[in-house]
Amino acid sequence: MLESIDADSTTVYFEYWPSGTSSDRTPTSGQSLTSTQEFSRGIGGLESNTYYAVRSVAEIDGEEVNDGQTIEFKTEQQPRIAVVTDAVDVTSDTEANLAGSITEMVNTGEANALFEYRKTGTTGDTDSSPQVLTGPTSYNQTITGLDKGAEYEMRAKAVANDRDGVSDVGDWISWVNTYLPDNSMFSDPIYHWWGGSIAATDGETVNWDDGLTNLTATPSGSPVYRSGHSGFDAVEFSDTNPDYYSFESDGNLPTGQSAVSFAALVYLNGTDDETIVGYGAPNSDEAISMSVRQSSVSMSIKGSNRDVTAGSPSTGQWITVGGSASSASELAVYLNGVQKSSSTVNGTLNLQDTNRKIGYRYDNIEPMDGYLGELIISGADEAETAFSDYHTDRLG
Repeated sequence: MLESIDADSTTVYFEYWPSGTSSDRTPTSGQSLTSTQEFSRGIGGLESNTYYAVRSVAEIDGEEVNDGQTIEFKTEQQPRIAVVTDAVDVTSDTEANLAGSITEMVNTGEANALFEYRKTGTTGDTDSSPQVLTGPTSYNQTITGLDKGAEYEMRAKAVANDRDGVSDVGDWISWVNTYLPDNSMFSDPIYHWWGGSIAATDGETVNWDDGLTNLTATPSGSPVYRSGHSGFDAVEFSDTNPDYYSFESDGNLPTGQSAVSFAALVYLNGTDDETIVGYGAPNSDEAISMSVRQSSVSMSIKGSNRDVTAGSPSTGQWITVGGSASSASELAVYLNGVQKSSSTVNGTLNLQDTNRKIGYRYDNIEPMDGYLGELIISGADEAETAFSDYHTDRLG
């Protein structure tokens, strides 16, 4: 405030500078006054959350004649919000759980946290339902109505409710909406084929991709996709064609003396010799297969009297079967989560990465007749608890 004046006109203004520094003082524009009165000026371009000093100045004919008391003030922190995109968990063929985090909220009391998502390659984002959050935290949202096997992308987003124009978005991440059930009961799952992951119409013959590495199994004959066969999406095999899949090599299949285990969800039409999975060279010790033989589950190494066969699997209903082979050639078979037999057979494993087949043996005999809902190949000699937990999880 100009409290006195000894001239026809006095120019008044303010000087300001970062407090506690020797920085040059910045003047505001001047204002000419002819009487005592209050005056003010707005200033901009200040750093947020910073202390400044300011004083008023009066000049007559360009000479400073008075200055006001120097006072300090602190600028407010600039309102801001920061958000990151975390992850996607596919929970079903048509649903996914999206996760994000608000990592920073400054000078804003609450924010709407949500997600933007869309099919990859399209425009027009869909917003998830917003959640009101009052501080940094993680959040998630389940979205529905997705197309099975389609690729989507999403990002996290946060918008301050009490500060106009304050918002942030995370990076886009993409995912394929293919659901894969739990396989953590096995210590070293390498491949996992799941009937529910096949994006096809009922009765169609298509490739079958493993859900862990996208390893492709290509059909021979006419194995067909069946939607919801007695409760499970599956592939139907006929032994008259025969129908089977061959899968490519990626170098991860157990070879030599490495242990290997198989677990499968199957629905058998009959009780002939029917192979579920097998691979290797058709020479002694160099191939292995899991099959159902004459009403029993069999784990077999190529060679005479080189198998373990036991159990009485039912036909016309879903069952789980399993087999394991240790590096010391100890074989075991499992039916509905229970070990039916185990024995160490003669010879030494020398498995070969060739003739990789689903629904057929490595030497093109004993084709499968029925439905396969799932196949897991593990690189370990799995324990009985793994097969028991597997059966409980799938069939109760």
